[in-house]
Amino acid sequence: MRTRNSAGLLTAVVLIALLATAGCTTTVVNTGGAAPDTVTVTGSGTGSSAPDRATLSMSVNAHARSSSDAMNSATKAMDRLVVALKAAGLSDAELQTQQVSVYQQGGPRGSSYQANQALKITTKQLDKLGKFVAEATRAGASGISGPDFSLVDQRSVQARAIAAAMKDARTRASVMAKSAGRGLGRVVSVSDVTRSSSSPYANSLVGGLGAGVSFQYLAAQKATIAPNVSPGRVTASAQMTVVFALQ
Repeated sequence: MRTRNSAGLLTAVVLIALLATAGCTTTVVNTGGAAPDTVTVTGSGTGSSAPDRATLSMSVNAHARSSSDAMNSATKAMDRLVVALKAAGLSDAELQTQQVSVYQQGGPRGSSYQANQALKITTKQLDKLGKFVAEATRAGASGISGPDFSLVDQRSVQARAIAAAMKDARTRASVMAKSAGRGLGRVVSVSDVTRSSSSPYANSLVGGLGAGVSFQYLAAQKATIAPNVSPGRVTASAQMTVVFALQ
């Protein structure tokens, strides 16, 4: 009876093993000795640079009893805005249509329509941002937002962030090793664990206006004086997980 039960148990174990290896990845674990002595740390670092590109959004809107009249009025308003921006020094390559929309609105006097058109400006002329805002205001822009500052090529500032993160990781690992009475050895592995985002850098408010500062109030006040715009600096961040061997 014991032999029969043992054989059945052995068969079940073999079947389970076969099922497990059919669809799973096998990991080989060395149980013949102790695992290598290591310390794992995550270092953080930043790099910054003056921006060389800015983005602004500008819009116009119009109301009318019909959708076509509303859109026609908005189109004429946008044409005036584009002419003013080009006269201020912007090129076609720096202007991009961002949105065109029209929708119906209800009210006590019946339905009406509102049309909106938005324009995106991407330029390297950071010293003229205030001028562009003032000219757009004079031309009748109903909404202005920005600027968002960035870098055309962020690789150098990102490299500085990574280098700073690696230095931070080594400093942390050295303190941990010393506290444990050990020495710090070679780098075993490195992983970039920087959190993904829509942009590899974040705008900084150092020295003045930064990301997302809205000029919309200027359009409402019909300002004619160019506002002062300070680009400040843009900052890239990095996080690196590093495994060091212990001596």
